[in-house]
Amino acid sequence: MTGTPIRNVSDTAAWVAIYRAMESERPDALFHDPFARRLGGERGETIVRTLPRGASMSWPMVVRTAVMDEIILRCVREGATTVLNLAAGLDARAYRLDLPPTLRWMHVDLPESVDDFRQQMAGETPRCSVEFIGADLRDASVRRDVFARAAANGPVLAITEGLLVYLEPAQVAELAADLHDVARARWWLTDLASPRLLKMLERRWQPQLKAGNAPFRFGPAEGTAFFAPFGWREQEFRSTWDEALRLRRSPPNMWLWKLLDALQPARKRREMRRMSGIVLMQSTLIHLPFPRVENMRSLCVYCGSNSGSKPIYTERAIALGTRLAKDGITLVYGGGNVGLMGVVADSVLAAGGEVVGVIPEQLVNWEVAHKGLTRLEIVGSMHERKARMFDLSDGFVALPGGFGTLDEMFEMLTWRQLGIGDKPCAFFDVDGFYSPLMGMLDRMVAERFLHPDQRDDLWHGDDMDAMLAWMHAYKPAQADKWMDEKRRGAMR
Repeated sequence: MTGTPIRNVSDTAAWVAIYRAMESERPDALFHDPFARRLGGERGETIVRTLPRGASMSWPMVVRTAVMDEIILRCVREGATTVLNLAAGLDARAYRLDLPPTLRWMHVDLPESVDDFRQQMAGETPRCSVEFIGADLRDASVRRDVFARAAANGPVLAITEGLLVYLEPAQVAELAADLHDVARARWWLTDLASPRLLKMLERRWQPQLKAGNAPFRFGPAEGTAFFAPFGWREQEFRSTWDEALRLRRSPPNMWLWKLLDALQPARKRREMRRMSGIVLMQSTLIHLPFPRVENMRSLCVYCGSNSGSKPIYTERAIALGTRLAKDGITLVYGGGNVGLMGVVADSVLAAGGEVVGVIPEQLVNWEVAHKGLTRLEIVGSMHERKARMFDLSDGFVALPGGFGTLDEMFEMLTWRQLGIGDKPCAFFDVDGFYSPLMGMLDRMVAERFLHPDQRDDLWHGDDMDAMLAWMHAYKPAQADKWMDEKRRGAMR
């Protein structure tokens, strides 16, 4: 075949499908897409063979697929009833992921692309309800009609995998506004490049992509802040770099990348980690009512970075971690390997459970990050850490600790009081550690700084079974924050 192997943007779907097939055929595959080789076809094989370092550069696409699989399944568990998959191309997730049959999956692409996919998948049975929609989303009226249909059965998870990078910033802005205002999507899952990444790819692949009318265009310097004016906030950023290390799908010459990273100042390391990533954004629309926590899948534990003066603190931390693993509850915590933090994480891992750590980069640089977790997320600040841990968790438990433990727990209680969040909070007492604090809360009630119902809207005790049962059955208090009648009247 002469000339460029990529004729148009649609051909890139065949290219990525072959990467999925290559991964699926590995003995240690991160996912299994039995349709990928067929879908990619000869066109996809040719693209991989022809592009410079085509086969060896499969790792970012593989990482993107694996991470998006994880996030999609989580959003479905958290209540998504419609998946709006835009520029879906040859994505067969509706056929290969373990999805509930009641889920509505909208497979949207140009009419010829949808027809091609349907023809190749004829005879295959999807895992959920699939709607095929042939539409040119560049037409605003057509796009908004599709989005309005999605909004009729929410909550909606929108997916734009491999799409934004081919659009102009103005097109992305229009898409962002309509996903928020018309589709009323609760979540938006996408991949995002940076100007630095676009420059790197321009040197490697841009001639072939431009010749096929598929140049890379969108890589905002402001990152996810680009989407804020259109009603979106970053909920989760998974660095392609960090995820590649976690999933053991590293780029060639990884040792050199690690060396260069270690020599960079902290600001440059942050920039490098955000050079490319998978992003879950959340709409700033208020989605009420908050769900009752009936199936607790993850629990955030706040505790000391020291072990304390009594062996019983360590013993109870181990007991809690072991119990979480036994119950299949993921531990979310501050990502450290020291004090009770390290103890509770190690106990979950030792019992076969999963642990997600969230740690500011400053603490990584102080070499206190735990290296053996299921996943370690590195954020830029303590504020980002709190918000991220909130998003990841179904409830919060405080073991003994110091300033940081109290700061984090009381911020969650404050958010709940203000209606920002509505998740159960428990003080797991060990040897009476939190009894004086409960006395202080009682004093706040007596002096009319705290509503009695809000004081009672937390759990305190040393019975682990009772604590977990209370958290599973938790119903939030409906007390008004304002105890003064005049203030309440002014708020109405």
